[in-house]
Amino acid sequence: MKARLERAARERAVRIVGRIRGHLPAGGRVLDVGSGTGHNADALRRVVGLEVVETDVVDMHVVGVGPVLCADGVLPFADDAFGAAVVLHVLQFPADPTAVLAETARVASRVVVLQSTTGGVLGRAALVARGFVFGRLAFQVSRLVGFIDSGMAAGVALHVRRVLSREDVRTAAYAAGLREIAFEPDRLPVPFGGRDLFVFDRAQ
Repeated sequence: MKARLERAARERAVRIVGRIRGHLPAGGRVLDVGSGTGHNADALRRVVGLEVVETDVVDMHVVGVGPVLCADGVLPFADDAFGAAVVLHVLQFPADPTAVLAETARVASRVVVLQSTTGGVLGRAALVARGFVFGRLAFQVSRLVGFIDSGMAAGVALHVRRVLSREDVRTAAYAAGLREIAFEPDRLPVPFGGRDLFVFDRAQ
């Protein structure tokens, strides 16, 4: 079971990196906000060759050196410390997504967001259910089989606080001082849930 989870996590990370790599710089440092198990950062290093720094509110890394711990919405880095930042399936968790994006925009002028979005009652219900299955439930199963070794605080961190529409993501980003420069929708219809890619630059 543990080996299957590891393989699935690595394969998922490679797919994610394949989708976002064209929007990242060719070199320099990239920040992974909400790095989780570390698989996305690991794939960015292996596949793209970028220098990646990870940050999260808890340490639940499985691969890599682990994250620089941060408070919810406060990043312990200097202004413009990174050429770009990635925020991958994270905005459903923090208390204030706008604050997270504002801090991310402070430390990186380009912010790449991959987020499950939805619209309509059925879509919202489906996304809530998916958030539970792939969030808190997946975390507990991963702990049970020894895939991750972390305290119960991480379970709290994986509590889905909201479901987001595309406009919710844009509203939070604009309020954070970002401007959208690219958008790639998922192939799935929005009412039933899609994984949409947003690319933002810091507004001048």
